[in-house]
Amino acid sequence: MAKNELGEITSRSGQLNVWMAPTIINQTPSLSLSRYDPLALYCQTTGNPKPLVVWFLNGEPVDGRSVQATPLATGSLYLHPPLPPGDTIATCEASNHLGVVRSTTVITAS
Repeated sequence: MAKNELGEITSRSGQLNVWMAPTIINQTPSLSLSRYDPLALYCQTTGNPKPLVVWFLNGEPVDGRSVQATPLATGSLYLHPPLPPGDTIATCEASNHLGVVRSTTVITAS
């Protein structure tokens, strides 16, 4: 409490919640590897509320039923070998009510 000749005031504490649009802060760079190598792609995000991470392979969404890839609870994506030969485009999409951000990794398998 503060008091002077003009009056008195009581302090109160509170919580400030700052909303932030999603940002991808770390991601797997494009790479080349053997078709038979296992691979986990990462997509580290920040934002408030916590962004929802969705993966796409060659433009198609990846869900838990995919035989080619498994999204992990960490936001990473595990690709099951063997990978298709040539280039695969993996896109990480992070979203919350403030926006959407995407990042693409090119995987070249031989």
